[in-house]
Amino acid sequence: MRGPSGKYFRFYHASLQDFLFDSSRSGLFFIDAEVVYEDLAIQSIRHLYTFNDVIETYIFFGMPFWFKYARPSSDLHASVRQFKLPIHPRHLKLRVPIFLGVVKQSVKIVL
Repeated sequence: MRGPSGKYFRFYHASLQDFLFDSSRSGLFFIDAEVVYEDLAIQSIRHLYTFNDVIETYIFFGMPFWFKYARPSSDLHASVRQFKLPIHPRHLKLRVPIFLGVVKQSVKIVL
């Protein structure tokens, strides 16, 4: 995870992660991982049209994981259904096959 100074940091003590992902313990600070992955999956669909190579790489590696663990919501379903094929040939060659493969493997988002 990248901090405000631009440097990376990570949790070294597992109990902090355990605390944050347990709603009964963390209360206001609870992190619902399925909701986070849902948002990342939706945002990855929206960024399929970008020409930024860094974002493209991030999407390609993250998308399968995000869809696999995302909360199956109506917003995610709508994002998948509303996806329009990109016009740029590079996008058709690289991005669309990955997107379709992820959707095909993510049976739980099909309502």
